[in-house]
Amino acid sequence: MAQNQIAITSGITTHEDVLIGMNANFSDSETRISGIESVTGTFSITGHGHSLSDLSQDGATDGQAPVWNNTSGAWIPSTVAAQGGGGISLSGITTGTTQEEMFVDGINQSRIDVTTGTSLTFSALVVGRRTDGGATGSAGYEIKGLIKNDGGTTSFVGTPTKYVLGEDADWDATVSGDNTNNALAFLVSGEAGADVEWRATVNKIEFTE
Repeated sequence: MAQNQIAITSGITTHEDVLIGMNANFSDSETRISGIESVTGTFSITGHGHSLSDLSQDGATDGQAPVWNNTSGAWIPSTVAAQGGGGISLSGITTGTTQEEMFVDGINQSRIDVTTGTSLTFSALVVGRRTDGGATGSAGYEIKGLIKNDGGTTSFVGTPTKYVLGEDADWDATVSGDNTNNALAFLVSGEAGADVEWRATVNKIEFTE
């Protein structure tokens, strides 16, 4: 068998072996995997670093996939949004003028990590649209910059550049070097009396020592 592939051959009711593109270990207790009629056995992927033990379909809806959340330390069912031209998808909602953070795939506290010894350039396109059924409104921004983490301290190199592509109202999108979470954070705000849904695609290039 090719390197980094394993065959699930024990305790499966299916028509053929299943290949997974990682090394894995299996033990006996119940786990369900999409596309397999039944599987007896929890499993962990030894080459990945995050155990898939106790993975289940509880709470998942059609079309969702498990997404790793560092904060909760668990795989969470999530709808992986279309990302346009590629990159990392962020989303969030603002109600009124309160500034809110957008998170990766809309999963609370899931951010773009900037680990120790990393330099990361980023380019983001951000769009917001009013969705509360009131007056229509839209806004679009492009934000670029360079962020680094030296010895556990996260900060920008220079000042990120923001271009306002268009605004129907006095909304805003900005970026922050989150030193508490060692992350790149995108923050958005709308207007009084308006619910606004936000989406962003972030492309990045990073180097880690």
